[in-house]
Amino acid sequence: MDRILQLSKTMMRGEDVRDLQQKLTNLGFPCEEIDGIFGPESLQAVKSFQKHYKLIVDGIVGPQTWDSLNNSERILKLTKPMMSGEDVRDLQQKLSSLGHPCGLIDGIFGPETLQAVKSYQKFYKLSVDGMVGPETWDSLKSLTENVKNSDYPKEDIQIKTTEQQAGKVWREIGL
Repeated sequence: MDRILQLSKTMMRGEDVRDLQQKLTNLGFPCEEIDGIFGPESLQAVKSFQKHYKLIVDGIVGPQTWDSLNNSERILKLTKPMMSGEDVRDLQQKLSSLGHPCGLIDGIFGPETLQAVKSYQKFYKLSVDGMVGPETWDSLKSLTENVKNSDYPKEDIQIKTTEQQAGKVWREIGL
């Protein structure tokens, strides 16, 4: 079982604190330093995380916060070396199914995936930063879930989104 972490007079220290700081940073709630010391910066990052995930905002990393941390997606972005994994493949499939193709669905976050993410973010009026953080993940999940649960034929959805993209390209080249 994970230890309950919180800010105290004698700041908590350890590998579990370092693990917490790394997870928070990977999820877009950066700690200034990943040093294994639960200080004011860690407290602020925990509170921001709790607020975003609609948990009790008390700065205490108890069972609910640990569970949310362990079940949250990492922020995906173009890095060197490129990020890869099943979460990237899932992202690529979701983007493609919603009409934002990213080339080969290979689980590697490369330039084509970056362009597809930016296209998606712009189209759905999200912050266009090319990073797949909580806002973009939530939007993708919501939209793909709505498509999956709708009675509308999936082929028609793909055709419509492809037509939308074609129209955008035609406008860009002046046709």
